[in-house]
Amino acid sequence: MIKSLLSRNHKLGVDYWIKMISLIEELPIGMSQLLSENFAVFFEDVSEMISKPLYKQKYFVLGFPILLEKYYKTQERKFIYLIAVGQLLTGLPKEVLLQVFPNILPLIIESLKLRPMNNNTNTENNLLQSTIQILSPIIKEVPDQITDHLSIVIPSLLQLATLNYSSLKLRQLSLQCLYQLSSLPYVSLFKYKSQVLFELTGALDDKKKIVRREAVRTRNKWFSLTYK
Repeated sequence: MIKSLLSRNHKLGVDYWIKMISLIEELPIGMSQLLSENFAVFFEDVSEMISKPLYKQKYFVLGFPILLEKYYKTQERKFIYLIAVGQLLTGLPKEVLLQVFPNILPLIIESLKLRPMNNNTNTENNLLQSTIQILSPIIKEVPDQITDHLSIVIPSLLQLATLNYSSLKLRQLSLQCLYQLSSLPYVSLFKYKSQVLFELTGALDDKKKIVRREAVRTRNKWFSLTYK
């Protein structure tokens, strides 16, 4: 029902959207995290549902500042708000994403510090997958925004590409993002080249062929980097 109200820009949509955000703080932590993990559902396209133009942008503009403020104010639920923001950003039009990038960059960096803890929990994997999917268009469109943070981004992606508890999709996305990063100016990358080549050898032995193929492609690309 709430998704229908939002997508049709119903006058009650704003009230329900604000209430959904407030529930993150009001619900017990377990239920709060479950709600945050499903925020993207409200903005998924459904062919059978009538949607008003720009409704995603409207509710993003309304909800993002609130979530951001709550994120910085809390300690106990910081991770939960991080999940909610990541879900909210997933599927957002690239133009809007680029506009708010300076505000979300600290959250992206914070997310990349997370590591999947075991095979029984998808929360970290899903959040990291969303983070990398958000990061990818940024690298393509405004690469200069990333160069100051390579000391965190590159080691994080290398670990996620080879970590046992990383999901198949997360390993793939991490390698693809590393491939994208190779398009940055060599002067920004040269000090990481040896590290990337060395650590990607672990991905060459991945149990999944699709990951091994991506690792070969990415490693070869980094191997060919040189001053031009």
